[in-house]
Formats: sequence, structure tokens, C-alpha cells
Amino acid sequence: MNKLVKLPLFLAVAALIAGATLATVNYFTLPIIERREQMALDAGYLELLEIDESKFTTLNRVPETGTIVAESELSAKGIIDYVMYENKSDDSLFGIVYNGSVSGHNSDPSSPIVFQVGFKDGVFAGYNNVSNKETPSYGGIYLNGLDEVIKGISANDETAFQTALNLYKSDNSLRVTNTERNLVPALWAAASHYVSLLEDNS
Repeated sequence: MNKLVKLPLFLAVAALIAGATLATVNYFTLPIIERREQMALDAGYLELLEIDESKFTTLNRVPETGTIVAESELSAKGIIDYVMYENKSDDSLFGIVYNGSVSGHNSDPSSPIVFQVGFKDGVFAGYNNVSNKETPSYGGIYLNGLDEVIKGISANDETAFQTALNLYKSDNSLRVTNTERNLVPALWAAASHYVSLLEDNS
């Protein structure tokens, strides 16, 4: 009888200690992870739009700090917010980078595909994979080559966009996955929004 009481008590104490340890580790590491992700996003704005120090004096970041919250039709597709860069000389749009998050292959909300997509001069400026937990040999392949696939495609030519993606899948023997199903609509929603901004500025 004594052993029947001690074993559950021991297991309960061990589970409590393990849970407390895990919570403590998470408490200290989560801010570091979030800070690293934010640094990757900040660097992505400049990399995607090819902005170096020589352009800092000719461009304005809108907003100066933070981001613009995405409109409802964008957020419904997975675009969270965006940052614009304008030419100081005439306030024309130089480029824009959208931040997004969509569920991946396993549809686990705790492991989304976090990404950026940029536009400049009327075309896709590129794709930046910020973080994901996709299978490296499956969805990971799709994400790793996406930047080269879409870069330079007109932001108002959906046919060219889809053709490039289909050719990429064919060349790499990739099948349609949730990675693509969730990400591609977000990318095209960003492209459509960018084109509407260009039209408003013209």
C-alpha cells in the first residue's frame, strides 16, 4: 500500500519540476527568439528592396518605425503588415515589403511559415523566408527556391506568376502541398495590393 502511494506522488513531483523547468526556459528564450525574428524582418526590408547606405538620404520609410497594419482583405490571406519606402524627391513609391504568416504543411498554428515579399519597379523584388518548420526535403525545397522563381515577375501578371511556380514544381518534381496552397494566395494578395497602390499614385 505504501508503494502505491509513493509512486504516483513521485511522478507528480517529477512532472511538476519538469513543467516548471520548461516554463522557466521558455520565459527566458522566447524574447530572444522574437528579437531575432524582428532583426530578420528589419534586415529583409533593406535586402529585398536592395537599399544600401547610399540610398538612405533619398528615401523615406513609411512609417518611420513600426509597420502599417494590413487591411482586412490582406490579413484574410495571411499578410500581417507592411512597410513602404518613398522617394524623398516626389513622395513616389520606391518599394514595399509585406510581412506574412500562413500555416504550413502540418497546419500547426504554433509553427507557421513566416515570410516577407517585396515589390519594386512594378515587379516582385523577391521573397524572404524568415522562419518555418516545413519538412526540409518537401515543403522546405519549395520555400528555399521561391525567391529566384518569383523575382522580376510583373506584379500584375498572375498568369506569368502561376506559370513560373508550375515550372518550378515540375523541374523539382514537387507536388501541391499546404505549403503552396496557403502561401501562394498570400503572395498574390500582396502583389494585387501593391499594384493598387501604384495605380493610386499615378
